[in-house]
Amino acid sequence: MVTVHGANISPFVRKVRVLLAEKNIAYTLQPVNPFTAGPEYRKLSPLGRIPAFQDDQTTLADSSVICAYVERTNPQPALYPAEAVA
Repeated sequence: MVTVHGANISPFVRKVRVLLAEKNIAYTLQPVNPFTAGPEYRKLSPLGRIPAFQDDQTTLADSSVICAYVERTNPQPALYPAEAVA
């Protein structure tokens, strides 16, 4: 199961959530306030930023990296262009 850690108000969290929704991938949103997140959250996101993402044994902590990972592991429907310059 995919888990997204973050706050609804964050545009970076929303970016990941929209991508997951467009790909019809079920996920759980775990609310996190980055200003008060403790050491447990820092294990997921060493800089304490949101979002953090967990998928089985994979943990990522940058929205662009998360989106690229989801696109590569779930290529259909394709949301990124096939060519580097499109």
